[in-house]
Amino acid sequence: MIDLDSKKPILFNGNEMTERDFAREMNVSGTPTTIFFDSSGKELGRQVGFIGIEELQRLLAYVNSDRFHEVPFEEFEGGR
Repeated sequence: MIDLDSKKPILFNGNEMTERDFAREMNVSGTPTTIFFDSSGKELGRQVGFIGIEELQRLLAYVNSDRFHEVPFEEFEGGR
């Protein structure tokens, strides 16, 4: 979780920057915005707006699945 206006330093992918700079680099202009990254820091996808716990659990299952790169989320949801 970051503060879009904060000058607090963070470390992401070996780069130190402020939370504000990170938000700008990620093109986040409003909250909440949830961004999913792989282990190398590559963005896998994002969801703008509030996510309820059940939807978040489904999204996490999707991005953690073997089918993530093969099928859209809606198809994954229908085939579970």
